Amino acid sequence: AGDLSAALKASLYINLTDVDGLYENREDPNTLITNLDEAKILKLQGNIISGGMLPKVDSCLSAVKKGTTKAFITSGLGNHSLVDKIKNQCGRKTTIEV
Repeated sequence: AGDLSAALKASLYINLTDVDGLYENREDPNTLITNLDEAKILKLQGNIISGGMLPKVDSCLSAVKKGTTKAFITSGLGNHSLVDKIKNQCGRKTTIEV
């Protein structure tokens, strides 16, 4: 999906999941990592970035490395619409940048 986003020259790639993004500690919602770059991703892979979050982060990184302007991981659940999250009006998310 990240490669497709880049091929389409999308300005935004959204990876929806059941959590707000990547947490340093999954049990503590106050540890949401709000911004990642390639260096930080490499540092956190296999430790903080593990399990089902690995392919999500990898696809976001692939998208931005190949031309998508911004990618983020956010929850598709809850009361806030995806449009609101895109506009940054509400909701939490992890943004991946290069």
